Amino acid sequence: MPGGVVEQDDLSLTTRVISELTSLDEIRELVVGVDPENGSEVIIDDVGSVDIVTEDQQSLTRANQEPAISLSIMQESSANTTQTSNAVNERLQELQGDSEFEDLDVVTLYDEGDFINAAIQSVATALLIGGLLAMVILFIFLRNLKTPLIIGLAIPFSVIVTFAFMFFLDIGLNIMTLGGLALGIGLVVDNAIVVIENIYRHLAKGKEPKQAASEGTKEVLGAIVASTLTTISVFLPIVFISGIVGNLFRELALTVSFSLLSSLLVAITVVPMVASRVLKTPRESSEEQRRNTKTMKSLEKMTHWSLGHRKTVIATTLALLVAGGIGLSTVGVELIPESDQGSFTVDVEMETGTSLTRTTEAVEQIEDVLSDYQEVSDYVSIIGSSGGAPGEAGEAHTAQITVSMTPLEDRTISAAEFVESIERDLERADEDAEVRLIHKQLQ
Repeated sequence: MPGGVVEQDDLSLTTRVISELTSLDEIRELVVGVDPENGSEVIIDDVGSVDIVTEDQQSLTRANQEPAISLSIMQESSANTTQTSNAVNERLQELQGDSEFEDLDVVTLYDEGDFINAAIQSVATALLIGGLLAMVILFIFLRNLKTPLIIGLAIPFSVIVTFAFMFFLDIGLNIMTLGGLALGIGLVVDNAIVVIENIYRHLAKGKEPKQAASEGTKEVLGAIVASTLTTISVFLPIVFISGIVGNLFRELALTVSFSLLSSLLVAITVVPMVASRVLKTPRESSEEQRRNTKTMKSLEKMTHWSLGHRKTVIATTLALLVAGGIGLSTVGVELIPESDQGSFTVDVEMETGTSLTRTTEAVEQIEDVLSDYQEVSDYVSIIGSSGGAPGEAGEAHTAQITVSMTPLEDRTISAAEFVESIERDLERADEDAEVRLIHKQLQ
């Protein structure tokens, strides 16, 4: 209990009494003064009454039009978003399995971890598909099943080496680093394809696999080193950019640079080693057959036509360059593209001084409108505010509704489009309420 302030010389000390009140009777018997007439102590029970009563309601929380308790969980600045999200969800599931909370329904309105996990999963899927497509295209041109498998082996080797570089620089997996890996996969495959194609060319000349692997790799070593370092020189300066652009793209630039260095290392070590063990000298008939395929014939015709119509090719290239410049000047510019996180908020404001009951009526009208849309999954309404000091009036004339939409694959409209389509209906729900809709963006 507070014991008052003791002042001594230049010091002012706040004191407390090592005691606690455990019952209403103890509170009633607290001495608050002395009777000046007879000098007897005056206790709280002499001047008032002490009872446990419900505090005047200054705010109201509803989930899907039912009374609820709102809980917001924020991560620490140094914490990982997805790890925090997973830990909270696991603990929540454990609590729901407890008999004490078996009657409790939990509604998760917004989980940034889910959005990040979905984005990372999509980038990882694109990375995998890109690698598979590269193997398919290589098979189409070389007509050899072993060469795509060698490329397929080179991709995970390069990715693992890239992860090692990322580990030593304390770079985690996120949208930017996975995007850098996806971008680097194409370049990773480029180095391996150049090496394997040249090895295959030496094999077609009748050389032994080991000799073909050695000479084929040495022949293109200078070219792929120069190509890799040139590409790295484009991305690496981004690391030294300051401000928000540097924060956004520094990890992407480092990941691309690491993946390129890894691809170069794998292309001049793992690829020729595996090729010398797996590839065999092709039969002349099979090599001749490969060169006479429709794909190779078409490429040969296109090459001869381009060399025979140089002015046309140059003019077409310049025209496309000008058209691209004009198109670039007409499109809008933004820092980060709009994302669909499947949630938005509705801010409701009544006239200052409006009672909590009247504000609740307006919110109920808006909730009725939201419940008519199948795109809406859940919503939580927080009416009024109890964040002030004890005894201070809350903002009973304000409310906020947080809306969670169904998964993107289960609806035909984006969150931004849905917000725009229902804005007029929500504004008309209560003529005395000022309604504003805010589409949530990734923070």
